[in-house]
Amino acid sequence: MRSLMDINISEFYELIYKITNNFLVMADKFTISELKKKHDPTMLEIAEDATDLSKIMNSIADDKWDDERLALNAAQAALHMRRAAIAVRNENKELFEQAINDLASLSLV
Repeated sequence: MRSLMDINISEFYELIYKITNNFLVMADKFTISELKKKHDPTMLEIAEDATDLSKIMNSIADDKWDDERLALNAAQAALHMRRAAIAVRNENKELFEQAINDLASLSLV
Protein backbone atom coordinates (compact mmCIF):
# COMPACT_ATOMS: atom_id res chain seq x y z
CA MET A 1 0.00 0.00 0.00
CA ARG A 2 1.32 3.43 -0.95
CA SER A 3 1.62 6.22 1.56
CA LEU A 4 0.24 9.71 0.91
CA MET A 5 3.75 10.90 0.15
CA ASP A 6 3.98 8.34 -2.68
CA ILE A 7 0.86 9.73 -4.36
CA ASN A 8 1.30 12.53 -6.84
CA ILE A 9 -0.90 15.57 -6.26
CA SER A 10 -2.30 15.16 -9.77
CA GLU A 11 -3.87 11.85 -8.66
CA PHE A 12 -5.80 13.72 -5.98
CA TYR A 13 -6.74 16.34 -8.55
CA GLU A 14 -8.18 13.64 -10.79
CA LEU A 15 -10.36 12.54 -7.87
CA ILE A 16 -11.56 16.10 -7.26
CA TYR A 17 -12.28 16.43 -10.97
CA LYS A 18 -14.42 13.26 -10.95
CA ILE A 19 -16.18 14.26 -7.74
CA THR A 20 -16.95 17.71 -9.14
CA ASN A 21 -18.36 16.33 -12.37
CA ASN A 22 -20.51 13.80 -10.51
CA PHE A 23 -21.69 16.57 -8.17
CA LEU A 24 -22.72 18.69 -11.17
CA VAL A 25 -24.58 15.77 -12.74
CA MET A 26 -26.39 15.18 -9.45
CA ALA A 27 -27.31 18.87 -9.23
CA ASP A 28 -28.66 18.82 -12.78
CA LYS A 29 -30.56 15.58 -12.37
CA PHE A 30 -32.46 16.28 -9.15
CA THR A 31 -34.51 19.13 -7.72
CA ILE A 32 -33.54 20.72 -4.42
CA SER A 33 -36.34 18.87 -2.63
CA GLU A 34 -35.14 15.59 -4.12
CA LEU A 35 -31.57 16.39 -3.12
CA LYS A 36 -32.70 17.22 0.41
CA LYS A 37 -34.12 13.73 0.80
CA LYS A 38 -31.59 11.17 1.90
CA HIS A 39 -29.15 10.37 -0.88
CA ASP A 40 -26.25 8.09 -0.24
CA PRO A 41 -23.97 9.97 -0.13
CA THR A 42 -25.63 13.31 0.51
CA MET A 43 -24.41 16.49 -1.15
CA LEU A 44 -23.01 17.61 2.19
CA GLU A 45 -21.07 14.36 2.61
CA ILE A 46 -19.65 14.75 -0.89
CA ALA A 47 -18.70 18.37 -0.16
CA GLU A 48 -17.02 17.34 3.10
CA ASP A 49 -15.03 14.63 1.32
CA ALA A 50 -13.97 17.14 -1.34
CA THR A 51 -12.88 19.52 1.43
CA ASP A 52 -10.83 16.77 3.05
CA LEU A 53 -9.17 15.95 -0.27
CA SER A 54 -8.35 19.60 -0.89
CA LYS A 55 -6.76 19.84 2.57
CA ILE A 56 -4.62 16.80 1.83
CA MET A 57 -3.62 18.33 -1.49
CA ASN A 58 -2.66 21.56 0.25
CA SER A 59 -0.54 19.70 2.79
CA ILE A 60 1.39 17.71 0.16
CA ALA A 61 1.75 20.53 -2.37
CA ASP A 62 5.34 21.53 -2.63
CA ASP A 63 6.65 24.88 -3.75
CA LYS A 64 5.94 24.24 -7.42
CA TRP A 65 3.34 26.60 -8.89
CA ASP A 66 1.41 23.73 -10.52
CA ASP A 67 0.95 21.93 -7.20
CA GLU A 68 -0.21 25.13 -5.50
CA ARG A 69 -2.62 25.86 -8.36
CA LEU A 70 -4.10 22.36 -8.23
CA ALA A 71 -4.58 22.59 -4.46
CA LEU A 72 -6.21 26.01 -4.78
CA ASN A 73 -8.56 24.84 -7.54
CA ALA A 74 -9.57 21.85 -5.43
CA ALA A 75 -10.28 24.10 -2.44
CA GLN A 76 -12.43 26.38 -4.60
CA ALA A 77 -14.40 23.42 -5.95
CA ALA A 78 -14.94 22.11 -2.42
CA LEU A 79 -16.12 25.54 -1.27
CA HIS A 80 -18.71 25.78 -4.05
CA MET A 81 -19.91 22.24 -3.32
CA ARG A 82 -20.31 23.14 0.34
CA ARG A 83 -22.26 26.28 -0.59
CA ALA A 84 -24.56 24.18 -2.79
CA ALA A 85 -25.04 21.61 -0.01
CA ILE A 86 -25.96 24.33 2.48
CA ALA A 87 -28.41 25.78 -0.05
CA VAL A 88 -30.03 22.35 -0.39
CA ARG A 89 -30.31 22.05 3.39
CA ASN A 90 -31.94 25.50 3.55
CA GLU A 91 -33.97 24.93 0.36
CA ASN A 92 -32.52 28.11 -1.12
CA LYS A 93 -32.82 27.69 -4.88
CA GLU A 94 -31.11 30.98 -5.73
CA LEU A 95 -28.01 30.22 -3.63
CA PHE A 96 -27.98 26.65 -4.96
CA GLU A 97 -28.02 27.80 -8.58
CA GLN A 98 -25.33 30.40 -7.91
CA ALA A 99 -23.07 27.84 -6.20
CA ILE A 100 -23.58 25.31 -9.02
CA ASN A 101 -22.87 27.97 -11.66
CA ASP A 102 -19.72 29.00 -9.79
CA LEU A 103 -18.64 25.36 -9.57
CA ALA A 104 -19.32 24.74 -13.26
CA SER A 105 -17.35 27.83 -14.24
CA LEU A 106 -14.14 26.70 -12.54
CA SER A 107 -11.35 25.88 -14.95
CA LEU A 108 -11.07 22.45 -13.34
CA VAL A 109 -14.24 21.14 -14.98
